[in-house]
Formats: sequence, structure tokens, C-alpha cells
Amino acid sequence: MAFKLFAEHGYKRIELEDIAQALKVELSTITSLFPDKKALILETGIWKMDAIGEGVDGVMEMKIPVLQKMIKYLEFVYESVPQSIKITVGRFIWHDDFLSAIHSYLKRAVYFRFDRMLQEAGMENVLKEGADSSEALYSYWDMLSSILIANDSNQDPSEINSEKNLSEIICIGIIRVYHEILDSEASEKLDLLLKNHPQLSNFSA
Repeated sequence: MAFKLFAEHGYKRIELEDIAQALKVELSTITSLFPDKKALILETGIWKMDAIGEGVDGVMEMKIPVLQKMIKYLEFVYESVPQSIKITVGRFIWHDDFLSAIHSYLKRAVYFRFDRMLQEAGMENVLKEGADSSEALYSYWDMLSSILIANDSNQDPSEINSEKNLSEIICIGIIRVYHEILDSEASEKLDLLLKNHPQLSNFSA
């Protein structure tokens, strides 16, 4: 509920009292667990990422070819990431402890899961010659960071929002990384899978 309220109305516009009212509990129940709003949004952000991460782990366990797994990964991201959000959990000043915690958590989770898929791609011989998986991982992280983290420390996080569909932006970024590492034949197969996909067809080349 807290994540939903922050996402819909913005960090600055939601107070602990609003969350207590939405949950129909006393304010003291909330403050006994979270001393302030920052502590609560940190916890709700990590909870949301945990939930997404568990779903991605399920995709990774599937016994299917890696190109199909890449599509499944996109499907999950498309369905799980909020389409629009008035505050993304990383859009805070860099020196803030809040941002540091989110930044470290997300980076570890992203690298671990995406690296596993790259290793499978290598075993199936669909990577382009000389493809650097580390460079691809950095590209993926840079793509996420550009969406989740404000570069201007003077920006008010409650006022930062995207008019575009957030899940689409992330999916397009992931597909670009796919094309950075896949050989030409695998890239063509991936685009064909995307073209024939009911949700992802707009993302094909």
C-alpha cells in the first residue's frame, strides 16, 4: 500500500498519516516500525525489488533456450514494472544514505541475474565474437541508472515523472543490450520472436 501511494501521488505529497489512514491503523503502529518517511520508502522499495527479483529467478530456472528466456525476462519486466510512476526509488541526491542503499542493492541484484543469462548465451554459442559480458552488464546498469537516478541533485524527487510508459522504456533498454552481445543470426531470431509476440511486437527492429 505504501509503495502504491508513493508511486501514484509522489514522495512529497504522501505522509505517514496518509499511509496509516489507508491501512486503517493507528499512526503509532507505523512509527513503531518506521521512524520517518524515508525509512518506509526504503523498505517498500526493497520489498518491491525483492518481489520482482523472485519472479526473475523463476524465469532463470526455466529449461528453455536462452533466446526464449530473454523473451520471458522481457515479459516479466513488462508486466511487473509500473507503467507510470511519480517517484522511482533511486531519484534522490547521491550522497543521501537512502540512495546509497538502493543503488547498492539494485546493482547487486541486476548484475547477478543478468550475468547468469549471459553465461547461458555463451554456452549456447549465440554471442557475437568478442562480446564482452562485463561491458554489456555495465550498459544494462547505465540504462537502469539513467531511468532511476536523477543526475541533478537539485531536482525534487516528487516532481520527477515520466510521461512515457516506464516498463516500455526499460524493455527497450534491455533489448538494446541484447543486441550488443548477440551475434547477427541470434539477433534476427530475437527480433522475429519479438515481432510475433502479442505484448512486445512494438519493440522489434
